[in-house]
Amino acid sequence: MDPQKVTGDARGFTLVEVMISLVILVGGLVALAQGSIQMVNQVNVSDVRMERIVARQAATERLKAMPFDSLAVATPTATVGDFTMTWAITGTTTHSRVLNVITSGPGLSAGSSPPQVSSTVVDTVEIRIVRP
Repeated sequence: MDPQKVTGDARGFTLVEVMISLVILVGGLVALAQGSIQMVNQVNVSDVRMERIVARQAATERLKAMPFDSLAVATPTATVGDFTMTWAITGTTTHSRVLNVITSGPGLSAGSSPPQVSSTVVDTVEIRIVRP
């Protein structure tokens, strides 16, 4: 085919076609960027949740490892990483003790959507330690 005989429509893309394809491309890139930001936020939230759970579990294991009778006289604080745990005995029988373990440290802000990490969050969990 002789290049001199080709009509204007067959030589390449028009400016309108290029602009439309750029708008579609930019829209896709913006959506990809927003998805990446949300993914990073969710990873941070998951990290804080996991660290908090591990710290609470470590404190609980320390309490379970203590002699049963020394729970009443032990210093009621423990620090694991960025978290501080305090506890108080709220119930006692001859065979068990009920403790409220209060965790303070980084955590999720209550009522925030999407979830946001806050520097200091306090929550309480109740555990029962049984005399061996």
